Amino acid sequence: MQANAAAREWAAPDTDRDAGLAVIEQVGGLHLGREAARRVACDAGLVVLRHGADGEVLDVGRRTRTVPSALRRALQSRDHGQCQFPGCDSRRCDAHHVEHWADGGETRLLNLTLLCRFHHRAVHEQGFQVVAGDADGQFRFLRPDGEPLPAEPPVSSWQGAPLAPTGARLAAAGINIGPHTATPDWYGESLNLTAALDVLWEPPAASAPGSS
Repeated sequence: MQANAAAREWAAPDTDRDAGLAVIEQVGGLHLGREAARRVACDAGLVVLRHGADGEVLDVGRRTRTVPSALRRALQSRDHGQCQFPGCDSRRCDAHHVEHWADGGETRLLNLTLLCRFHHRAVHEQGFQVVAGDADGQFRFLRPDGEPLPAEPPVSSWQGAPLAPTGARLAAAGINIGPHTATPDWYGESLNLTAALDVLWEPPAASAPGSS
């Protein structure tokens, strides 16, 4: 993400700064919220351009990777290469800083977890939270209201036989569903197109003489 000489930062009053209302406006019309910028910066290269008061470029910083490749491999291995948000198994992931590096969070394995783009956005911009866990890299996820998300969805509890009404209707209709009900009786022979057309096509009934 590159700064622009004409870019300027706008924010709501200080009381609203933590609400993620900061916006970057560029000549091309791009508007990027502060939390969106932080999400992008979680796992990206950084180029720092310093400008003088007259807009002249004074310095272009060296590009640095937030998450080095060796650390990325260790993270992939620990998180099994998939999103760690409860219930998600996506493998197209970003490396997310649990404590953001802009807030002093370190780029080390215990402060990183894998999140897919959808859940990465949910954490940064929709109020979901990631809380640091134990030394094994197990993090807790919280809803926007602070309630913890279970690591696995709860098992459905059924009262009695849930399919009993369906079974009763099938029995009343004389339908018996067994292990081979869906097994076709086709043995792989070629389609007899003539026979198929004879079955599907029926000529219109002949009209009686004198009928209109």
